[in-house]
Amino acid sequence: MHIDPWTIGLQAVNFLVLVWLLRHFLYAPVTAMLQARRAETARLFDAVEAKQAEAEALRGTLDARVRAIETERAALLDAARAQAEAEAARKREAAQVEADAIAATMRQTLADERSATEGEIRNAARTLALAIARRLLDGILPSVPLAAFIEAVTTEIGHLPLDSGTKLLQPGETVEMSSSEPLEPALVDQLAAHLGQILNQPVTLTCSVKSDLIAGVEVAFPRLVVRRCWADDLTQILKELDHADGALSVPRAMAG
Repeated sequence: MHIDPWTIGLQAVNFLVLVWLLRHFLYAPVTAMLQARRAETARLFDAVEAKQAEAEALRGTLDARVRAIETERAALLDAARAQAEAEAARKREAAQVEADAIAATMRQTLADERSATEGEIRNAARTLALAIARRLLDGILPSVPLAAFIEAVTTEIGHLPLDSGTKLLQPGETVEMSSSEPLEPALVDQLAAHLGQILNQPVTLTCSVKSDLIAGVEVAFPRLVVRRCWADDLTQILKELDHADGALSVPRAMAG
């Protein structure tokens, strides 16, 4: 086999030229492109990692916000529940107060009605007792002496606190003498004389009969009336029955 050096040399030159051409026109651009692709891939990975970190941060923020909302929701529910319970308690208390007031009003109304009924019964009984007493007294009037009543009236007039500036009787005025039955002239004269001594002046009496006195007399001055009669005593008994449950005082006319 014959080996030509020139052929080997040319082939070597062709190889070197080919290597240079490949390095210059193929390897360098491909290497640059690969480096660019590598850099772009790294940049994309960094961007992805940044986005992932941002997403994780946003997720943490959202989780914190959700937890805050849940906490706020629970607080609002507790506040609403507490407010509802307080309102319910207030309404129950108000209802209880109103019920107590209504019950108290009803008890007071019942007590007032019972007191009024008892008062009406007592008044009816007292009025009946007073009527019975009047009827009984009417039957014994002829035996009741009026002299004791006249003496009691004159004694009361004599004890009146009269000063010098006030007089029971002015000159020219008369005194009206009323009695439950006609008076004897001697009793009228005796009363006029006694009143004259008390008043230090002559006294003129006009006499009349008043059956509503039941028993007793009435001396009417122009500015004062003095009575001693059983009608007043019965009325006083009725008043004392209205205002006292204890023992009654003895009427002054009936006491003699």
